[in-house]
Amino acid sequence: MDTDLSFCSRRSPVVCLHGCAASSQPIASSLGLDILKRGGNAADAAVAIAAALAVTEPCSTGPGGDAFCLFYNGETGEITGINGSGRLPRAQTLDFGRTGYTAGAPPSPSDALNVTVPGAPACWCDTVQLFGSHKLSLQEVLSGASELAEVGFPVAEVTAHHWAKWVAALRDDGKELGGDLLIDGHAPKCGQVFRNPNLAQTLKVNL
Repeated sequence: MDTDLSFCSRRSPVVCLHGCAASSQPIASSLGLDILKRGGNAADAAVAIAAALAVTEPCSTGPGGDAFCLFYNGETGEITGINGSGRLPRAQTLDFGRTGYTAGAPPSPSDALNVTVPGAPACWCDTVQLFGSHKLSLQEVLSGASELAEVGFPVAEVTAHHWAKWVAALRDDGKELGGDLLIDGHAPKCGQVFRNPNLAQTLKVNL
């Protein structure tokens, strides 16, 4: 498969006992495994990993986006889903959207009209409440991610590669808030420790 990556992105297989957690980022996976060790179940671990990925891979995911859940109950055999996609604001009607814009001249990609109400946080809350072990609170489930954002983490090579592509957007469209995802105006390099204290504070709030 053709790729623009200049390095090997394949991951080694992992064999384990008593539980397994998998994601696109080893640090996030380890936090999910910690949740299992503390008595949490797969739903708790999934939310912990999702929150950790919001810290370690902000160019791919975050609390400002969408989330979806399919939960399989091993005892009943039932599969239940949660739709955590964001909704449009109530006042953003079809007629409102047609005002000043056409199919040939839509709003810019960074326009506020293209932003939905974030659905991920509600999905995280509902997942823990409906499917979690109830041995850990939501705050406990998110504690690993909040600590990761506060203390910092070494940026992975593939993440640094994609992060660098969004520097201009973070500087220009992001204005003062975009700086939260940059270090002195630049994307973090591979191995550089990145901290996000504002996100850490957000994750500490009991959603």
